[in-house]
Formats: sequence, structure tokens, C-alpha cells
Amino acid sequence: MALVSFGWQLDLTLVDAANKKFYRVLNFEAADAAEAATRVGNHLTALAGVSGMAVAGYRYGEKMLETALAFPAGVEGENQAELVFSVVGHPTKTATITIPGALDGAFIAATGPNRDELDIADVGVIGYKNQFTSGVFTISDGETADALLKGKRIHVKSRRG
Repeated sequence: MALVSFGWQLDLTLVDAANKKFYRVLNFEAADAAEAATRVGNHLTALAGVSGMAVAGYRYGEKMLETALAFPAGVEGENQAELVFSVVGHPTKTATITIPGALDGAFIAATGPNRDELDIADVGVIGYKNQFTSGVFTISDGETADALLKGKRIHVKSRRG
């Protein structure tokens, strides 16, 4: 694995008087995060000088590119693990996230009736779950996952082959 910096990217969402959204993705160069923040601010100022659109939101970050990509043998993105979480502050609400190309080891059994049941005691599943239950990453519309309730194997339809 050799992830290298491939420049920076600014994703802009602009709105007009009728609340129609217009999206722009702009690539730019910066030496570091501080310079990137300055360049984004300068761009927004310059844009305000030539456009009457309102900036509804934006995000920016460094783009990383894998220069030694090796395709995983036998892994298909359509085979996914679906994880169902309870939501902090909403005892009756659940939220779902998926893991594309889920490994067989994330499930209770390789064959038989438990083949499609997620193993919520698996070390890998726990590590991934903790990314959401710790509040580091949010689910759904910015909510924090409370507990992993269950999970299963699903297949997502794809027309890509």
C-alpha cells in the first residue's frame, strides 16, 4: 500500500434565489492544511466578488491516491454486511450502515444457517463498530450509534458486472 498526496479538493454547494443547488468540485494545490484553509478562504472571497450565489456549504481535504493498487482476489462489493445500531438519545430508533465486500470472517459461520448472520463478537466487527459508537464517525443524519444490535449478509444489486 502506497497512498500518496494527490493535491487538495474543494467541494462547494451553491444555492440561488429559488434554492436550486449547484455543485462545484475544484482541485487545488497547497503545501499543508493551513495553506489549504487559506486558499479555500481566498477562493470563497473571490467567488463572492463575481457570483450572487450563496454558499450553502463546502468541504475540502487532501486527496490521497494509491500508487500500488492490488485488486483483492474474490472480493465483490455487492456482498455486504449490514449493521443495525440503536441511536443515542432515541431508544426506539435504529440506523443501518453497510460494509461493502465484507469478509467471511465477519460472519458467524462459513456455511449453514448462521452463514449470513454477523458475528458481533468478532474482533474486526468490534473495531469497526467502535468507530461509530465512540462518536468519531456519525451515522445517518449526524447521529451517534449507541449499540450494535444485529447484522446480516446482504447482496446489493449491481449492473456493473
